[in-house]
Amino acid sequence: MLCGIWQQETRSLLQSLLDGDFEALLLSPQVIDVLTGDGSCKEGEDIEAYLERRLLLYLTGDNNDQQPKRELTLMAIAVSCLHLFAQSNWTGPPVSFHMCDLLPLALLSSQNSQLLMEAIHSRLLLDGESVYSLVVNPFLLLLARVILTKCSPTMENLQEVVTEK
Repeated sequence: MLCGIWQQETRSLLQSLLDGDFEALLLSPQVIDVLTGDGSCKEGEDIEAYLERRLLLYLTGDNNDQQPKRELTLMAIAVSCLHLFAQSNWTGPPVSFHMCDLLPLALLSSQNSQLLMEAIHSRLLLDGESVYSLVVNPFLLLLARVILTKCSPTMENLQEVVTEK
């Protein structure tokens, strides 16, 4: 029974991805549960560390049979984040949800919104270059980056096969 529900949820996420309904994918109960879990965050934990901990905990869950579906779910989240980041900053229209819709209250209340934005911007610093200060929804870029860089080594089922020429 649980496997059937899980397959239906994964199918629903992938259908949202294929339909280009990236907001629906990110706001789905399954994704909210992945990002918020029990709603707790560790004392002094920054947003990137929190996201990495939550996503790795999700990936390394109890049931190894679900590993490929979990990896696929995280990749769907990353793709949706990148699409919505581009939509927010270049193509429009603006997205209708906020970062607070995807994160637990404990993390949001541990620091004010200005400090949280500064933390996100500092985590996106690359080679001494910071993100443009007026960028919209930098959280989406951070979440995609955590999935694609920090979690990818544990995504064994989605590893790229490299062949020698």
